[in-house]
Amino acid sequence: MVNIFLTTLQGWKSCSIFLEVRALSALTSGASTLGHSGAPFSAYQTKYTELLARYYVLKSQHVLAAHVLLRLAERRSNGLANLPTLDQRRQYLRNAVIQAKSASDSDDELEGVVCKLESAPNSSVAEFQQTVKEKAKELSLDLKSITQLYNEYAVPFELWEICLEMLYFASYFGDTDSSIVRDTWARLMDQALSNGGIAEACLVLKRIGSHVYPGDGAVLPLDTLCLHLEKAALDRLVSGVEIVGDEDVARALLAACKGSVEPVLNTYDQLLSSGAVLLSPTLKLRLLRVVLVVLGEWAGSISARRMGSSPIGASLVLRGTLSLDQRTAINHGIRDKITSAANRYMTEVRRLALLQSQTEAVYRGFKDLEASLLTSFTYERF
Repeated sequence: MVNIFLTTLQGWKSCSIFLEVRALSALTSGASTLGHSGAPFSAYQTKYTELLARYYVLKSQHVLAAHVLLRLAERRSNGLANLPTLDQRRQYLRNAVIQAKSASDSDDELEGVVCKLESAPNSSVAEFQQTVKEKAKELSLDLKSITQLYNEYAVPFELWEICLEMLYFASYFGDTDSSIVRDTWARLMDQALSNGGIAEACLVLKRIGSHVYPGDGAVLPLDTLCLHLEKAALDRLVSGVEIVGDEDVARALLAACKGSVEPVLNTYDQLLSSGAVLLSPTLKLRLLRVVLVVLGEWAGSISARRMGSSPIGASLVLRGTLSLDQRTAINHGIRDKITSAANRYMTEVRRLALLQSQTEAVYRGFKDLEASLLTSFTYERF
């Protein structure tokens, strides 16, 4: 990780600049150890290396300042008295990132390491306390690569949220079906369900999902998340463990997708129409109720006085100023989609192997929605 950062820095400046670093480092430290990653520093060398970093900052030599600060973060000590703490290493890294960003608009991978180091393992179980102390001590001794942080800290201590952030940060594409990402999401959702039920799982989904969306779909597997949470919601509702609304999971998915309706609707449609996913009639009915709520809110958003006055409607507005004709065309296009979907879902409701008394309210909801949209469309034409 650090080597990648240094390679990037070296690409920004010529060799003469780095010769200057080595020369000035030798003058201030009395040795050329600054040029070596993880080299030991005496207290004397540390003091004057910090002065060199400040000098470069004052002279707006951002790349050189970042280079020196990185060496300070990586350094080892000749004795315990000069051993940098984890907090000190993090501060050096933060300052290095600031200086590097001042020289280039592009983000570097070292910033990701800073974020990951902030999350040290923690456990309340007595038998793990010694292990936690040892791991925390390891983190304070030297920097770890993102692979080490993932395999040796995040996974063993079940820090699934951090695992997902690492996978996203590293643009992980190790498996064609994204099974590792899907499995990590499932573990995170199960952990959240154990801690606080559907409410907690939805909060976690909103927080992490909105960070990685839109991506390429691999880091935010909507189908896996939707099915996992909707099954859990139905089970907890039926057993009386938790009161869960029809739209709770859908709203979390919408928030994760930053208000974009169509990816969420497509996910529910995929689950309802896929023969590969075996759904019970009761679960199918729940999914159809959810779709009815989302479609109803989507339809309501286009009836607002101006597009963008609701969270869902805001996601449908194109950047820039739209003419009246353009807005009308967008509204009609959305209405056509909703009307077609409502008609199709009415058929799905009738196919359920359930009593009509169980399905009638959902069927009537889709029918009323279709009728209201068709009526509104007719009035607008005249």
